[in-house]
Amino acid sequence: MAEVPIQGVPPSTAPVVTDTAWVGPVRRIRWSAIWAGLVVAVALQTVLTALGLAIGIGSLSATTSSSSFGVGTAIWLIITAIISLWVGGFTAGRLAEPATSGALHGIIVWGLSVLLLAWMATSAMRDVTRGAFSLAGNVAGGAVAGATTGASQLAAGAAANPNAAQRAANRIDSTAQANKAQMESTTATLREQAGEVALGAHNTLTGAAWAAFIMLVLTAGAAAWGGSAAARRHVASVATR
Repeated sequence: MAEVPIQGVPPSTAPVVTDTAWVGPVRRIRWSAIWAGLVVAVALQTVLTALGLAIGIGSLSATTSSSSFGVGTAIWLIITAIISLWVGGFTAGRLAEPATSGALHGIIVWGLSVLLLAWMATSAMRDVTRGAFSLAGNVAGGAVAGATTGASQLAAGAAANPNAAQRAANRIDSTAQANKAQMESTTATLREQAGEVALGAHNTLTGAAWAAFIMLVLTAGAAAWGGSAAARRHVASVATR
């Protein structure tokens, strides 16, 4: 700023006019940089996932257990997500203006990637649920049609030959009594197996939830770190010019 004296007035008594330039708010977010970082992160994640599938499927053998394969897959997904988000954050931070907001751009890239992943998972679950309900409806319709046809045939046979229908009813009753004990034993076995399956599913879901939480935290840190590293490099390159 500079003091500009008014003409005709002694400098000692002249009012001071301040020459100031209005500086608008700095736009800290550059969406073009964010979208570029997101595209790079998603593309790199796709490439690394395809590489992991190729390596994993190629290494499968008869001695490979499902648990070890699942653990290896989870570790690979976490590593590839960290690498992809770091590169995406670095890309967004390198294109950000001002350069000091690189970490902020990296965090936004991470947030958009999480929303994209959630949308994809929700769409997949919706399609699976829709297909399951459609299959169940078709099976139920076929069962009802078959039961109706069978009942009609039994009714026609009973009307034509009452003695044969009575003998068939007696055989059905004796068979049901004979299978009653077997059905009770099978029901108890199924209940025990269902409890074991529920316990295994609980442990699996718990592990998956913790793995997802750890992956989200690590990828957020990687995206912010990549954006911050790009900002520091940009500032250093400007300072050396």
